[in-house]
Amino acid sequence: MLKSKAVEILKTLTPEEFTRFENFLDSPFFNSKKSFLKLLSELKRFYPEFDSPEMTEENIYAKVFGKDKFSYSSMKNFMSEMLELCDRFLLHNSFDNTLGKNEYNSIGLLEEYRERDLDKLFNIRLKTYEKNLKNHRIHNIEYFTNSYHLEILKYQSHLEKHRHNELIWKGFMKRATFELCSIFNLLYTTTDMLIQSRELLRGDPNTSIMLKFVENLDIEKFLKCFTPDESEEYFYIYIYSKLILLTINENKKISERYYKEIKKSLVKNIHRFTNEDLYDILKSLRSYAITRMQTGNTNFIDELFEIDKLLTEKIEYNSFRLNWFISEIFTEMVNLSVHMKEYEFAENFINKFKDRLSPEVKDFESGWTRALLDIEYGKYEEALVQLSGIKPVNAIMKISTRNLYLRLYYELGYLEEGFFILDAYRNFVKKDGNISESRKKYYLKLHSIFNRLYKYRTNPYSFREFEIKELKSDINGFYFLGGRDWFLKKADDLKKKIGKQN
Repeated sequence: MLKSKAVEILKTLTPEEFTRFENFLDSPFFNSKKSFLKLLSELKRFYPEFDSPEMTEENIYAKVFGKDKFSYSSMKNFMSEMLELCDRFLLHNSFDNTLGKNEYNSIGLLEEYRERDLDKLFNIRLKTYEKNLKNHRIHNIEYFTNSYHLEILKYQSHLEKHRHNELIWKGFMKRATFELCSIFNLLYTTTDMLIQSRELLRGDPNTSIMLKFVENLDIEKFLKCFTPDESEEYFYIYIYSKLILLTINENKKISERYYKEIKKSLVKNIHRFTNEDLYDILKSLRSYAITRMQTGNTNFIDELFEIDKLLTEKIEYNSFRLNWFISEIFTEMVNLSVHMKEYEFAENFINKFKDRLSPEVKDFESGWTRALLDIEYGKYEEALVQLSGIKPVNAIMKISTRNLYLRLYYELGYLEEGFFILDAYRNFVKKDGNISESRKKYYLKLHSIFNRLYKYRTNPYSFREFEIKELKSDINGFYFLGGRDWFLKKADDLKKKIGKQN
């Protein structure tokens, strides 16, 4: 069977794209050899699988070149040229698709007008382009780049007409400002990527020359040179500067000031950000809020809820790049809503986003969050039914499910079943190689809290009040995404029983 990189490309073409490729090969501008059009016609018979036993090199060669004796080297060269045509089509097709949807391709057209001295067309197109650019809905880095190129075109046009005046100086200034916007955007996104990936990829950010460079910048001093309200460009420089400061100082107390300043500016200027830029920045704020919660700052539970609400209310999850995030944030959002006692919001959130969950986790996450709400409503039997119908697909889900079972069994008085889960829980956490060391410590601490609750519940009169006090202290010092109130209430209930006995 014919094996070729060109065929691999043809397999990926939609029927519409395949037709366009035929037209592409039929155009003398792109292809002067009719043999390639004939080749495509023969290959079309096997589209889209291209796995027929009839699709051999010899058969295809004979169909294209007639009764000429088959030549392996000729066929190889022929398919290599076909590959080049496929590559050119992909580039042309991509450009053609983008051109119809994106007015920002005008940069190339403006360059052509300027080169050909088409001043009138250049000026008309320039005004339209500037107007579109001011209302930009593209990723900020694209906006900065396009604005930068536009200023170059403008002052080059003035220079060619020998207009050596203040307009050219202003062009230099604006170009430099847009380039600075791009630089700070790049510094922030790269720094954030390195720091946020360190645990997942088990890397050491201290070995990065990029981070050393950023950490040695005196950004605070630089920020005193201007005010963010002077222009849109200055605002972007300000916000990305603050994001850099937040990222590199996330474990220091001063970072909370940066967080509040960024959040305030972001909420006030949400209209300035595109969907993806807003998503990226809110994700950084979310990550920071989680970091502060893990250090024991319970105020950031409320902050995380606010950021997550912005992520669910202000972001359009209409692209493959963003849609996956719903699965990451889904249980977190419901947990936080329960913690804030905003049950109606939790119900609406589940109904709105459950169908956006990836197929692998949809049944689990929708069932798990439904069970959590049933527990809050006191519907313990319904919660057990929900949990029995879901299947965890990874270690974190298995532990999350056991945590809910432990709460349910405690409420229903199924203490023996609870102790059975606790024994398996500890062994599972210790042995599973997919759980990071920091998460293992977290789960083992949570296991300890559950274990003491069960032991004290089994025989409350064999323990003293100071032990309950220690338990409450551990609960208050523990990082809960939600559910702290439940643990504290159970500890208080035990304290009352001990108090009555005394």
